[in-house]
Amino acid sequence: MHVRDGHRTVVTSEAFHIRCLQTILHVHWWDKIPHVEIHRRVGTTCPETILLRRQLRWLGRVIRMPGNRLPATYFIVNSPAADVQWGSKEAF
Repeated sequence: MHVRDGHRTVVTSEAFHIRCLQTILHVHWWDKIPHVEIHRRVGTTCPETILLRRQLRWLGRVIRMPGNRLPATYFIVNSPAADVQWGSKEAF
């Protein structure tokens, strides 16, 4: 998947999520309520933030993996930061 395709997917899912929340709250586009306010009323965060948190959590797990595991091996080979101590709890 290309980076732009991933961004397009996030934007599309965000638009769908907002439309669903607007329907639940009986809010229309002409009410001009910002997305942040809609999320505040419902008590949620935007899907992009949730996705970013999950990606960072997964990356933290990969960094703490031993260097011989497949995901860690991929990052060691493709990482510009070769001096990272892979597999240690103090990596980040």
